[in-house]
Amino acid sequence: MKFFERLKSFLLRLDNLKVQKSRLVLKILYFLMLKVVNIYRWSLAFFNKGKLSNLNEYFSLLGIFWYGGNEGHTQQVPQETEFLKDISKQKKKILEIGFNGGHSSETFLESNKYSNVDSIDIGFHHYVKFGKYFLKNKFPKRFELFIGKSSYVLPKLIEQKKTYDLIFIDGSHLYEDVVIDLELSKKLSNKDTLIILDDVYLETENFSEINVDSHNSGPTKAWLEYLQKNIIQQKGFLEFSTTNTNKRSIVFGNFI
Repeated sequence: MKFFERLKSFLLRLDNLKVQKSRLVLKILYFLMLKVVNIYRWSLAFFNKGKLSNLNEYFSLLGIFWYGGNEGHTQQVPQETEFLKDISKQKKKILEIGFNGGHSSETFLESNKYSNVDSIDIGFHHYVKFGKYFLKNKFPKRFELFIGKSSYVLPKLIEQKKTYDLIFIDGSHLYEDVVIDLELSKKLSNKDTLIILDDVYLETENFSEINVDSHNSGPTKAWLEYLQKNIIQQKGFLEFSTTNTNKRSIVFGNFI
């Protein structure tokens, strides 16, 4: 019995990161195993379409949990979810860079029944398409996901002369990528567009170097440079309570 429980746990934990890091024979084996598990998940998703009220219930049914290779999401931090919910209530056109599982998109779509959300993701994680399937079925006319690097997708949105009321940047954390996201987002903004950048960690009274690492050093550096160059005006900075040492935080403002 324990063997089958362990096997089930292993199969549910399989992800593209595990496949990618494995050697050739295991890589092929894990790839095929993940494909089989995902076929089972797609059948669950299809037969339960419209029966579940939110992403957390949906991912729980599919056996997709946020640990190991799975990146975190905003709904893991209730304070951040409430902030995003409140600040997006009056926003009708929303752009999100970094869809992941779709939790922030869900927050935006639920906060305002008139809002439309365009989201971008590179599509590396296997659960991205599952999140898209759920939100596309629940909000068919108000949600769109573009798979690809933001540096490729954003210029296409610029060509379409799109502008947004709110832009939430939570994609790549590499400094160079964040700079590109900010630069291109400026072209999709007007003076009233609210820019929110995730994982910026600014010095405050409780500042500690232990909370600065690769997940927030790039966004922080990019944001501070934009402030110094007088390209952006900061409106606020929020730090959220979490159970891990790496604090979660966001900064927001407007392009000048």
